[in-house]
Amino acid sequence: MVICKYFIFNLFIYMIYWLCWPSEYKNSWIGKYSNTYLPQLKKEFDIHDLWMPFKASSLLRIICQFLLIPIKLLFCRNSIKIFYDEWRLPILFYPIKNVIFIIHDVRNYNLTTKHQNFLQRIYFKIIRLSFNRLNKADQIVTPSVFTKTSLISLWLNERKISVIANIIDQNVYRPLDVPKDLLRKELFEKYSIWKDNLYKKVILYVWSEEDRKNIVTILKSLSYLDDYLFIKIWNPIILENRQKHIAFIEKYTLNCIFIDNIYTDEDIVKFYNIADVFVFPSLFEWFGRPPIEAQASWCPVISSNNSWLKEVVWDSVLILKDPLDEKELYQKINLILHDYELKEKIIALWYENAKQFILDTNICKWRKILQKEKLD
Repeated sequence: MVICKYFIFNLFIYMIYWLCWPSEYKNSWIGKYSNTYLPQLKKEFDIHDLWMPFKASSLLRIICQFLLIPIKLLFCRNSIKIFYDEWRLPILFYPIKNVIFIIHDVRNYNLTTKHQNFLQRIYFKIIRLSFNRLNKADQIVTPSVFTKTSLISLWLNERKISVIANIIDQNVYRPLDVPKDLLRKELFEKYSIWKDNLYKKVILYVWSEEDRKNIVTILKSLSYLDDYLFIKIWNPIILENRQKHIAFIEKYTLNCIFIDNIYTDEDIVKFYNIADVFVFPSLFEWFGRPPIEAQASWCPVISSNNSWLKEVVWDSVLILKDPLDEKELYQKINLILHDYELKEKIIALWYENAKQFILDTNICKWRKILQKEKLD
């Protein structure tokens, strides 16, 4: 009877869920969190971690998410199941034990214009309601105190929530022993960037173009600068915003490059290494991984004055008092570009900040949680 109710309920939910095209996390910065921890933990524990293997619009996704995986779970009831944000809706209404959820954020969906139609509004109301069901999980893991506080505000059991930081592999994200000029020539040729930009100051931003990422303020700040190249890496997620950004760039003749398909993580590290400054004036983040990757690669960072980002970057970046003030952003960029001592000081502060992202320290926290689940 319980299983029957589960399928009837989820059939209704997924009519909305599928039409609204949920996010795909496997290769995202969210995905990097799990990809860092789980391969090592699987050597020690019987873990089933569940990614969605199909695209958001695929019929196979429905079959997998609401039929095949639940059936599979019936045959691995004694193992530890680790689920991600995109599984929150279907799995929480299914009777299983030994469940750990990784929850990265509790978003304020008013910060984006992406979700405006009727079905999407219903979908996000259901998502918010689904957070209440998280109390059925045995444990919830989140990468930041900010997200934990947000979950508690939704009446989740504080004792079930553990904060385990996002980890940066400092063997990957690091200063490279290759001259910047050579790296630039390599990347500019590989990604078809005009050679006229080879010796210009590089201002870098990595991730999406959602409204909350505040790309408009970055573009406005560029209008005050000379002799620069702004490089934006990763797909826009919201195509309408990309169109608006391109229109703005063309109107004010800004020198910008968009790279949607980066070939490898090694190339991202190279871009961090050639950048003169990394800008991240985001209005909302649950962790904010790209600024840490930039810091680990010895690229100075300018970040928002928001509690969730300050939790991650501490005092090792230049902080914007108002992330919507393009003149302040311009002044901070100009300061880093022309003050070598300040730039070196900011890079040096990274060493203290880096301690919270060490793998050994944080994987011990995971082991304690998994040992408890194993004993229970």
